[in-house]
Amino acid sequence: MAEEAGKRPQFVPLTENLYVLEVQDAISEMGTTYDGKGEQEQIVITFKVLKPLDGGDLIDIEGNYPTSDTMKVWCNPAAVGFNRKTNQPHKTRQVLTAILGVPVESPIEIEGWDDLIGKKVKAYISLTTRPDGSKGNKLDKFSPFDAKKK
Repeated sequence: MAEEAGKRPQFVPLTENLYVLEVQDAISEMGTTYDGKGEQEQIVITFKVLKPLDGGDLIDIEGNYPTSDTMKVWCNPAAVGFNRKTNQPHKTRQVLTAILGVPVESPIEIEGWDDLIGKKVKAYISLTTRPDGSKGNKLDKFSPFDAKKK
């Protein structure tokens, strides 16, 4: 792919697969509420994509090594429970319990967001189409990573 001087290479999404990820950073910052009408605290977790769980190569949808191997997830620290209607865990609960390596029903005990750095999880990376029509990736289906089980 030809690059113009000073421009970042265009992002090409990773292939859909179950991956092993490692937390690189976790910070608290103010962000926009879901409805866009206010502000709320959010936790931004940066993951490094290490490898597909099936042992294959880390490649993008064009069959090349990726231009980026990091992905971010924005979590609402106030939404660590279960949806009242569906009884499904909120995304923040799914992500944090996976990182901590505990069942999704377990209490979440974190002293500081830095405690998450270096921990590994499994997550499904899917393809998505952005509003502008470009392709992207989405992290979903987080679960604890057990190096013994894979």
